[in-house]
Amino acid sequence: MSYDNYYGLTKRDYEETTSNIATFALEHDVSSQVRIANTTRYGYATRDSIYSAPRFATLPNSTATGLLVNPQTQGRDTVDKILLNQSNLFARFETGSIRHDAIAGFEISTEKSRNQLRLVTDGTSTDLFDPDPDRPWNGTITDRPGEIVHAKANTVAAYLFDTAYLSEQVLITGGLRWEHNKSDFDPAPSQLSATVGPIQRSDSYLTWRAGITYKPVRSLSLYAGAGTSVNPSIENLTQTTPTEAQGALRPEHSRTFEIGVKWDGFRGKLLLTSAIFRTEKTNARTPGLPGEPALVLDGEQRVDGFEFGATGRITERWQVVASYTYLHSEVIESNTVTDIGNRLGNVPKNSGSLWTLYTLPQGVEIGGGVRYVGPRYTNTTKTRRVDGYWVADATLGYDINPKTTLRVNVFNMFDERYADALGGGHFVPGAGRSAVATLAFGM
Repeated sequence: MSYDNYYGLTKRDYEETTSNIATFALEHDVSSQVRIANTTRYGYATRDSIYSAPRFATLPNSTATGLLVNPQTQGRDTVDKILLNQSNLFARFETGSIRHDAIAGFEISTEKSRNQLRLVTDGTSTDLFDPDPDRPWNGTITDRPGEIVHAKANTVAAYLFDTAYLSEQVLITGGLRWEHNKSDFDPAPSQLSATVGPIQRSDSYLTWRAGITYKPVRSLSLYAGAGTSVNPSIENLTQTTPTEAQGALRPEHSRTFEIGVKWDGFRGKLLLTSAIFRTEKTNARTPGLPGEPALVLDGEQRVDGFEFGATGRITERWQVVASYTYLHSEVIESNTVTDIGNRLGNVPKNSGSLWTLYTLPQGVEIGGGVRYVGPRYTNTTKTRRVDGYWVADATLGYDINPKTTLRVNVFNMFDERYADALGGGHFVPGAGRSAVATLAFGM
């Protein structure tokens, strides 16, 4: 099928979005050893859209599907707001012969979302291989009075991280983060039923990370680290589970282990990094067994990986940056037995990038590179697969004077067509060729 195929309706479908962010940051040096910083941010975003998710049409008097596609109507009329404040204290101090670089902080945020439901007349089916986006549509789009979905999430967190220099060769890092999340999800009145109702979820949890670094010589660092993280059951202010009982799921918990090396050689002209790691989700969501809720936290998932990076300055004017990542993902435990041993959805095995930058005389800078993402499945059943892709980018900069720079960046310069965001039965094509010009100046 062609990437030019569009299964929606040009006479109906549209999307209008706005995003406004205001940030206020303040820093103060209390002394040469102590610094405080505070950041306050407010965001306001709207999205008004009607779009069509392509779905195979079922043949009449049959459960089979033919070559027709239905434009499944999706609509959004949302307002999202966020207010966040983060305060940090940075300190350098000594305890005996041990030097410390520490950071302590406090974070508080509130997010609110409102989605006005609407009645939208569906569109007619179209051919899978030769769709007609200009086919007639004489329907209506009508707001449903009082039918509004509300969601809210409040977060309070406190954290402390420290790097202790036991010697010039041995560093120990560690930290704790305590977080409390409270989420509320209120469906529209028409969505309420015996099994679907308002959801309230409140969780407090403590995550940690720790590591050790050994420098046998000044230019070489060997390190090992571990840490934990959580994933709440109400994500991005959307209801990820369909019933009140399921919505009360506890957060998913993950843990990560990593061993790596860094080498900074040739007097800073070449930096090499490499690491192997494992991330495990120890209580992944999985369908419940007979007699259990529809969704339970009895699954286990794992990703083992390797990454390599190189940053080199071949000459004073020529710089090269390269990276490569290999990921082996696997479903370890699941109540869907056929999923066990399969790869996770949306996790490519191979990905990488290569970028080079050259500075010409008279303040001209030219560069370019490629990005690669390998093939991947969109689910854990291995029934939907998308191809890998290469994308090329370029940049051209000019220093007008020591404080002013003009730069033009071209993305996807060969207009490569590829699958970017992946949905249940569809994908969103990646951005086509585009260019951005920026003018930066200092005082």
